Amino acid sequence: MSRLSTLAPGRLWEALLARPVPTGVNAALAWTGLGLGVLAAVVVPLPVVPVAKFFVVLAFACFGPGAALLAHVRLGDAVAAWAMTLVLSLSLFALGAAVMVWTANWHPYPELLGYAVVAVLSSTAAFAPALAGRAGLPDGPTAGPLPRQRDRRRGVFYEPADTTRVLPRIPAQRPVAADLRPEERPAERTAVIPRIGPGDVESTQVIKPGVPAASAGRLAREPVLFQPPAGRPLDLTRWIPRIREPIRETVAEPAPVRQRTGEPWILRLVSVVFGPAFLVSSVLYWIAALRMSSAAKVGDYGLLQAMHPYFYVALGLCVFGFLVEIARGARRTWLLAGYVVVLILILHATVPSLVYEPEYAWTYKHIGVIELFKARGGIVNVTDIYQAWPTFFATVAQLSAVSGLGTLRIAAWAPVFFDALDCLPLFAIVRSLTDDRRLPYLTVLIFSCLNWVAQDYLSPQAFTYVLALGAVLIMLRWLRRVPGPISVWPRWLARLWKWLHTGLAEVPYVSRRAERAALFTLYVVYLLVVISHQLSPYLVALSATGLVALGLVKSWRIVPILLGISVVYLLPHYDVVDHYGLFNGLNIFSTFLHGTQGVAPDAVGTAGRALSVKLVQILSVLMWGLSALTVLTSRERLGPVAVPATLAFAPFAVMFGQGYGGEAIYRVYLFSVPWCAYLLGTLALRLRRIPRPVGVVGATALLTAAALVSIQGAHGQLTFDRFSRTEVEASRYAYLHLPRDAVLIAPAGNFPAKLTATYGDLDANGDPQNLLNSLPTDRSTITSDDMAAVDSFAQGYRAPAYVILTHSMIAYGHYFGYWRDGMLENLNAAMAKSPAWKVFYQAPDAVVYQYVGG
Repeated sequence: MSRLSTLAPGRLWEALLARPVPTGVNAALAWTGLGLGVLAAVVVPLPVVPVAKFFVVLAFACFGPGAALLAHVRLGDAVAAWAMTLVLSLSLFALGAAVMVWTANWHPYPELLGYAVVAVLSSTAAFAPALAGRAGLPDGPTAGPLPRQRDRRRGVFYEPADTTRVLPRIPAQRPVAADLRPEERPAERTAVIPRIGPGDVESTQVIKPGVPAASAGRLAREPVLFQPPAGRPLDLTRWIPRIREPIRETVAEPAPVRQRTGEPWILRLVSVVFGPAFLVSSVLYWIAALRMSSAAKVGDYGLLQAMHPYFYVALGLCVFGFLVEIARGARRTWLLAGYVVVLILILHATVPSLVYEPEYAWTYKHIGVIELFKARGGIVNVTDIYQAWPTFFATVAQLSAVSGLGTLRIAAWAPVFFDALDCLPLFAIVRSLTDDRRLPYLTVLIFSCLNWVAQDYLSPQAFTYVLALGAVLIMLRWLRRVPGPISVWPRWLARLWKWLHTGLAEVPYVSRRAERAALFTLYVVYLLVVISHQLSPYLVALSATGLVALGLVKSWRIVPILLGISVVYLLPHYDVVDHYGLFNGLNIFSTFLHGTQGVAPDAVGTAGRALSVKLVQILSVLMWGLSALTVLTSRERLGPVAVPATLAFAPFAVMFGQGYGGEAIYRVYLFSVPWCAYLLGTLALRLRRIPRPVGVVGATALLTAAALVSIQGAHGQLTFDRFSRTEVEASRYAYLHLPRDAVLIAPAGNFPAKLTATYGDLDANGDPQNLLNSLPTDRSTITSDDMAAVDSFAQGYRAPAYVILTHSMIAYGHYFGYWRDGMLENLNAAMAKSPAWKVFYQAPDAVVYQYVGG
C-alpha cells in the first residue's frame, strides 16, 4: 500500500519539486529535448522542403529522446553526457521504428509525434522546481575521490595531499568511519569537506549545516544526521580526524603530466598568425579541387588519380594546422574542432560531391529493404537476413517517410554523417581516460586518417558502430573500477590487476543515480546493436569481457547479461545466418595476405588494384605493430594503456569463430583502429627529444600519407564503385517491371541490385545470378558455343530469364581481371544479334535482354 501511495499524483509532483533546478549540462539537455520535440512535431506537417524536414527529424532522433531523459540525471562531464545522450537517443528512436516493423503497424509520423510529446513532457518536468519557484535540495556528490587538482604556477596536475574524500550523509544509529569505501554506495545528499593543502596548518574545521528554506520540509522527513546537546554547537571533529600529514592512497599515484616549457617562437608565430588561416585555406583549396576535378577521369588508381593537386594541398594544410595547435598544448579547442570537421569533409564528402549516385553496389541492397518497409510497413520474408535484423532499415525508412527525402540522397551522404558521429563518443572516451587535453583531439584525428575500411556507407554496421562506441563509453566513464588493491582470488589475478592499475588515471566520481542510468543505457544500447547487426554484438561483448576480466570495469554481471541478450535473439534466427555461412571458421593470415579488398580471382588484375592491396596491408601492419610497441614500452606503468590495448586486440578473437563471408577482417580492423589511434597518439606525445617544430613537420608527412592510403583503400575501386544515373534507372526499371518469379542474370554482381521494394518478388529473393562461369576468360571473342552456354544457363532456371549488362560491370571485370577487355562488349553485340534474346530495356550505360528462345 505504501508503494502505491508514493505513485499518487501529489507525491509525484512533490518529488519533482524536490529535485534540484537543472543547471549547466542538465539545463542544456532539458532545453534540447524541449526544443527538438516541439520542432520535430511542428515542422513535419508544414510545407517545408524535404531536406529541412530531414535535418530536423534527424537532429531529434540523435538528441531529442535521450536529452529529455538524461536531463534528470547528473552525469558529470559535459562531453560524456552529450555522447551518452546521442547513443541513447539513437537507440530509443530506432527501437520504436523496429517495433512498428515487427508488429506491421507502420505509422511513421504518429510514432514520431509520440516521441516528441514524451520528450517535451520529460524536459518540462526537469524544469518543475524552477517553474514553481523552488530551488530543491542541493545535489552534491557522494563518497569518492575528488578530481585531480592543477597547480597553475607549475603547470602540472597532482593528487591533493590529503586526497580529500566526500563524506556521505550518515543515517542515525549507524557507526561512522572516516575511510568509508566508495563501493559502499552511500546516499546522494552529502557535504563536501574543503581540501586541506600540504602547506596548511594542523587544524580541523567545524562544519555547521545550512538548510535552505525550501528544503526544510524535505529534511524533516529525512533521518537525523546529528543531534547536538541543547545549548552546545554542532562539532564534527569527532567524526573528522585531524590531519597531521598528507593522506596517501595505497595504490601507486599517477605521475604528474609534464608540460614542456619554453615554447618555440616559430610555433607561436605560425599558430597565432596563420592558425585560422590554415583552416580557411584548407577549405578553399578543397572547394577549388572539387571544381577542377571530374569523376570521368577516374581510372585504375581510383579517386586520387582524378583529383586536382589542390586536393593534396588542402589535406596537408588541414593536418599541419591541427598538429601546430596540438604542439602548443591544444589551447584553442574551437580551432581543433574545426580542423577535425574539415578533415572529415575532405576524406568523406569528396566522392558524393563528384558522383551523384551512392557509391558501392552493396549500398543499393540496403536501399531496397528500406523501400520495402516504407511500402509494406512490415517484414515480408523472415528468411531474408536483412529483414531478420530490421532495426536500421526501419529507422532510415521512418526518417525518409516523415521527411519526404529520397533514400538515394540519404545514402549518398551517409558516410559523412556516420564518420562525424563516431568522433563524439570516441573523444569522450579518451577524455575520461587521460588528463592530457591533447590526446583526445589527437586520437580523433589519427582515427580519421587510419580508417580505410569502407564500412561507413548506409548500412547496419555503420549504425551499430556508433552504438558500440557508446557502449564502451558507458563502461569506461560510469562503470570503471576504482584503482587500488582488490581482494580477488586467485592471487595471480590480483597481482595482474594491480599491475594493470599501475599509473591508471583517477576514476571520475559517479553517483548512484548516474550509475543506474548508465547500466540502463548500456543494456538498451546493446539490445539495439543485437537487433541491428549480426556480428557487431559479439565484438562489443568481447571488448566488455576483456575489460571486466582484467579488472578495468566492475560488475561481472555485465558479461552474462550481454551474452544472454545476444544468444536469445540469435537462436530463433540461427537458420538464417547459417544459410549465409556466417559461422564458418576463418584463417586470419590467409585472408589478410591474399588481399583485404574483397574476394578476387587468381588473376592479379590491374596495377591499381595491386597497389591498393599492398598499401592498406602495410598501413594495417604498421598500425598494429606500433600499437604493440607502445604497450611493450609501457610495461612499467601499464595503467595508461591498459584499456586501449585491451580494446585494440580483443576483436581478433572473433576471427576464430566467425568468417562473416570472408569479411570479418574488415570488422576486426574497424573495431581496433580507434584504440590503436589512442596508443599511437600516446606514443607520439612521448617523443620529447625531437624538437617540436621538427616533430610537427614529420607528423604532418606521416599522417597525410596515412590519410592518402586510407583514401586509396576506401575509394581505389571508384572506377566500378560509382554508377551513372542511367545504370540506376535501368536497374530500377528491371526490378519494377520484371514478371513475378523471374530470374535476373548478370556477368558480375556489380550493379545497383535490389534497390526497389519489389526485389523480393523475383527468384532468389532478387539476387542476380552470376553468369561468370559460362563466359570465356582467356579471350575476348564470343563464339556460337559461348552463346549456346549462355542460352543453356538461362534455360536451367525454368523461369523467365533476363540478362543485364552495364558499364560498371565492364570496369569491374577489367579491375579484377575476371575476363579480357572487350569481352562484355562482344557479348552485348552477340546477344543483340541472337534470335533467342531481345532488348527489354536500353540506356546509354545499361541494357537488359529478355530470353525468348526455346
